[in-house]
Amino acid sequence: MKICAIICEYNPLHNGHIHQMQKARKLSGCDAILCIMSGNFVQRAKAAIADKYTRAAWAVKHGADIVIELPTVFAVSTADNFARGAVKMLSEIKEVTHLSFGCEADKPNNISKVADILSKKDFAPYFRKHIDKGVSYANAVSLAMLEYDCKLANILDTPNNMLGLHYISAIKEYSSNIIPLPVKRVGCSHNDTILSSCEFSSATAIRKAIINSVANPVININDLYRAAPQGIIDTLLLPAPFPNQLKYDAIATHALRMISIDNASSLQSVSEGLHHKLLKNALKYNTVHEVVIETKSKRYTHSRISRIILESILGITKDVVANSLSVPPYYRVLAVSNKKLLKIIPKSLIVKNSDFKNLTHPALQIDKTACTLYTNLTGCNNGAFYSNINISP
Repeated sequence: MKICAIICEYNPLHNGHIHQMQKARKLSGCDAILCIMSGNFVQRAKAAIADKYTRAAWAVKHGADIVIELPTVFAVSTADNFARGAVKMLSEIKEVTHLSFGCEADKPNNISKVADILSKKDFAPYFRKHIDKGVSYANAVSLAMLEYDCKLANILDTPNNMLGLHYISAIKEYSSNIIPLPVKRVGCSHNDTILSSCEFSSATAIRKAIINSVANPVININDLYRAAPQGIIDTLLLPAPFPNQLKYDAIATHALRMISIDNASSLQSVSEGLHHKLLKNALKYNTVHEVVIETKSKRYTHSRISRIILESILGITKDVVANSLSVPPYYRVLAVSNKKLLKIIPKSLIVKNSDFKNLTHPALQIDKTACTLYTNLTGCNNGAFYSNINISP
């Protein structure tokens, strides 16, 4: 069997994602599409608009064959560890021949060229010069590339290209034979906040429209139905228990006020004493938004501060991430179209609740805590940790 993998969030699934699955299937000539999908929390340290089981079911209905959860320690991590965690899982499945990802590059193969440059020793001084000036990692890489090879610098301007770059780097790191398969993104850009008049809108725009529709029912529903399958939009327009931001504010500020200086310094995304400023601001302000705005800087982005706050709640430390990367992965199946596909999983397969019985893994407790947090934020058990999935024959 030949499998093409996609690493995703589907928050929510939309027409652009379906287009990618169709193109990936065609270009790779695969027998099945395997998705490694974030669980109840996504990379920008936000709770997903729908629980992981619902989003996985959408994926299987609209083009995927099996959906496996990316453990939370990687799902809410920086792009490099997000990629490492997922690619490590894929590299253990011998049937995976391709990894498809969306990109904005006019020449997708240039992403591989940039990945090769970043691993060269003579690139390091360019990068170090800019990181020492106090800019963020992503900006330092972009500025360094502008000096090193200005013709390729624009590759790093978009988040999908950056993720693709980290996927390729992770494939090299694990000496995997997986073939990168970039698919050109169509329609709106990743961060567009307005629904498009065409059939391809960003997940950001769809989430914003869905949430706004609760308070503003006069929103143009036809634009939403144009952007994603009707069943998905219908589900999201129900009086659903979306994650409650006020609850998250209370939980997050409490966690920051209770954590010790030493424990805060051990959180995965903390460095250079950043936690001191963060913890002081947590005593001054009562919302996550205020704490983030007052803590972020040229070097430490909004996303990084948000990630540290979530890490403080879930207990994601540098040791937990390092240990999770150093041991064989586990495979939590969220949805599957045919039980025969379960045979491709080499070890530590989780389908039933009883499969957890003898499983020990440093990332597992973080998944449990994340599920508890999500159910607290939504007030329902749709994203609960223990849940047997339905498997087609």
